[in-house]
Amino acid sequence: MKTQKRFNTNLIAIFALLLIAWAILSLSKSIGNRSAQARSTSTNAVQEVSSSQTSVTAPAAPSAASSAIIIDHNATDLSKIPDYWLGKAKELAIHYAHTSHGSQLISGIGALENQNAKYAYSIFNAGSTPPSSLSACAPGTLCVYDGNPPKIDIASEDYWSTTSGINRTKAVADTGLFDYSM
Repeated sequence: MKTQKRFNTNLIAIFALLLIAWAILSLSKSIGNRSAQARSTSTNAVQEVSSSQTSVTAPAAPSAASSAIIIDHNATDLSKIPDYWLGKAKELAIHYAHTSHGSQLISGIGALENQNAKYAYSIFNAGSTPPSSLSACAPGTLCVYDGNPPKIDIASEDYWSTTSGINRTKAVADTGLFDYSM
């Protein structure tokens, strides 16, 4: 019994780590995409301003990462996550719609926070309509919106596999409050 409980706690912590790692890696990709958008906008502005000139030099493309980062069930050493990236993850607001077993990620994040406050998170549950603000999230925490209105515990038809579910998900996305939905 004790071994099973320890295994469940470790498994929950691993899933929570994967969620945080996913958020961190997604943020780094998002920053790269935003930089590319900014360069594209900047290039377009230069082209408009200098339309009488014969050529415009585009900025250099960003270089690819030199090596892959692999995060799987073996990645359990939380000390390897730099505080800088934990801070970046805490700038995110995530819409997390899940079935009942998906709540293990929420439990895992809670277990991590109980072990060390640097893994702090805020969670608020879906109500009858999408949120109008992130005021339920404490500053300096990973912000998680749990569910897809009007429910917390959802199935695929409540999120992506039906027109109704897609519309509910779009309603949350259209608030503009969330960096990611999963």
